[in-house]
Amino acid sequence: EERRITPRFLILGLSILVFVLFYFFGSPAPADIFYNKSYMIKYGVLVIVFHLLVSVAPFIFKNNASGFWQYNKTLFINILTAFLYSGTLSAGLVLAFSGIQNLFELKLSNDWYVYIWFGVNGFFNTLIFTSKLPRLNQIDAETEFPIGLKYFTQYVLLPLVAIYLGILIAYEAKIALQWSLPQGWVSIMVLASAIFGILAFLLIYPLKEANKWIQTYTKLYYWILLPLVALMMVAIYVRISQYGLTEPRYFVALLAVWLLGVSLYFSISKVDNIKIIPLSLLLFGLFGIYAPFNAFQSSRINQEGRLDEVLNKYKLLKDGKIAVPANVTLDSAGQDRVFAALEYLSESQPERLKKYLTKKQF
Repeated sequence: EERRITPRFLILGLSILVFVLFYFFGSPAPADIFYNKSYMIKYGVLVIVFHLLVSVAPFIFKNNASGFWQYNKTLFINILTAFLYSGTLSAGLVLAFSGIQNLFELKLSNDWYVYIWFGVNGFFNTLIFTSKLPRLNQIDAETEFPIGLKYFTQYVLLPLVAIYLGILIAYEAKIALQWSLPQGWVSIMVLASAIFGILAFLLIYPLKEANKWIQTYTKLYYWILLPLVALMMVAIYVRISQYGLTEPRYFVALLAVWLLGVSLYFSISKVDNIKIIPLSLLLFGLFGIYAPFNAFQSSRINQEGRLDEVLNKYKLLKDGKIAVPANVTLDSAGQDRVFAALEYLSESQPERLKKYLTKKQF
């Protein structure tokens, strides 16, 4: 709004409209929210997407690397402050609510836990965060670099990056010598290394020109990350081929593609435009939720396809419903497919099970 590109009332109106549409057309009953994995994943991704939008919106049409860094430095500190406040408040209110139930022997709906969590972390957290947003005319002229960020990066983040890279490089050597496929855990390790590494790169970005070691780190890190991203892609491919596609695996695969693109960009490009990181991640997040073959649609199609294949192979369908004869025996691969599909559908999209089950079975 400060850039005077879009009227403030329009931004506020669109924000309220998006929130209302998401709540009334995309939310299960309050009691079911924490048991619906698809909804929780969508909610979590949208939280990240909207925070990324806040981080890039004032600078989408303005090329000011220093102002962009200073603006996001302030946001970073605001986020930490907001989570400290809201986390303490939500924990205290949940404990107080539990105390009222137990001390006064009242039977109150557990929906209140959901209302407290979403109310505090959705409203109060946002209120604290937005109350300290910096004025852009001051940010554009600011050049101060907090020494605490340098020490945090140098003595906390970079040692963690080194530890994770050491573990992953040793693991790469191990699977190369044993000629074995990587385990699923490697994706978590690569993502953790990427989060710490990219965060360190962003936090010390203003010191890049003045410090040779920072220039060396920014180039060398992304070259080292490339083979690790390839390892991550192999690991997630093996996991999907064994147990099918789910929303978490979809987003892990999407993050692997994003990491590959970011690593190639900062390895090859002579202009390190840090705005690329939040902007591209924002677009990837929206793609995973709203693209024609998004995480939820793709996972459902994949799991139903794998389930149908086993059911038809072993003739376990009668009038379209699952009917298992007493003497049937599935091989281990078939068992894995059926179990993974039923587990996914029951936890994420239970209404799809009506296609396979009678009313009583459902």
